Amino acid sequence: MRTYARNTLIALGAGLLAALASLSAVAAMGATVTKIDFEVSANGQADIEACIGEQVTFTDGQFNVVQRTFVSNEGGGLQYLFHRNVLAAVGYGDDTGMKYRATGHLQEIYNEGVTGGWTYTFTLLLNVFAQSGPGQFTAHATVHVTVLPSGEEVAIVELFDIHCR
Repeated sequence: MRTYARNTLIALGAGLLAALASLSAVAAMGATVTKIDFEVSANGQADIEACIGEQVTFTDGQFNVVQRTFVSNEGGGLQYLFHRNVLAAVGYGDDTGMKYRATGHLQEIYNEGVTGGWTYTFTLLLNVFAQSGPGQFTAHATVHVTVLPSGEEVAIVELFDIHCR
């Protein structure tokens, strides 16, 4: 098992910004579902290569992207959800030609109370594994923050890890 800096895992989620930029505005009080091409950031690619021993070029796959904004009728609280999951992502090792599959998801949830205060939760999971034989990469990240109406941060959780098998 190798452990990498959290900046690397944050970079894996950096595609979120690209995804948001490429999507239409979120429909108020509803959800939008969009599909975009599957991509792995340069930092993510470097970590995958360090883990499984070769560069993987992804040729197929998409992200299924769901965005939802909800405002409560009973007090005006707000929730924003962004979720993307990997669909049918396939890549091939540049050295061996071995077939790899990718699975995973990224999710962000923001909740704001009517009296102030808010919570934010970010989760990321990315698995890249060889069709046969050794070669598996798993990245996991969780960040959670809770802020009271007074502005006091009462909970901050950060978990980041990468495993190679």
